[in-house]
Amino acid sequence: MAGGLALILAGAGAGGWLWRRARRRQIEPLVTPRTVDLAHFLDRFEQALTGAVPGGTIQSRAGRLVEVFRDFLSWRLRRDFHPLTTPEIRAALADSEIAGTTLPAVEQALGELDVLRFAPAGGGRLPALAEVLREAMLELGPRSEEAADAAGAAVS
Repeated sequence: MAGGLALILAGAGAGGWLWRRARRRQIEPLVTPRTVDLAHFLDRFEQALTGAVPGGTIQSRAGRLVEVFRDFLSWRLRRDFHPLTTPEIRAALADSEIAGTTLPAVEQALGELDVLRFAPAGGGRLPALAEVLREAMLELGPRSEEAADAAGAAVS
């Protein structure tokens, strides 16, 4: 009788363990890969310009626009642009597709956005400055998959 009771308790314990394990598998979130491409950055850029931004001020919008632009440059050119100053960004972009007439406009827009990020007022030029950066993103365009494969870089 004791052996039968032990067998029943062992079966109940194993059943409970299997039930909890199956239930844990069901509630794990399904991970879907996020596509990172030019459209992803343009959407983020538009959201930073017109969408809800923490703080909602011109300064916070200018900061988000610069952040998204630096994210795009880092993704597109496979280099971290976040710690660079505006003159360092200009030097890094000197060999890129926007080295012609667009680069001085990008440098000026980044400089003015830096002022807006820390200025207590202003911001009437924010849409025009954002348009300069958007045009530079479009001019640089998407990252070529051949170059990504050759560099062994993963899209992040």
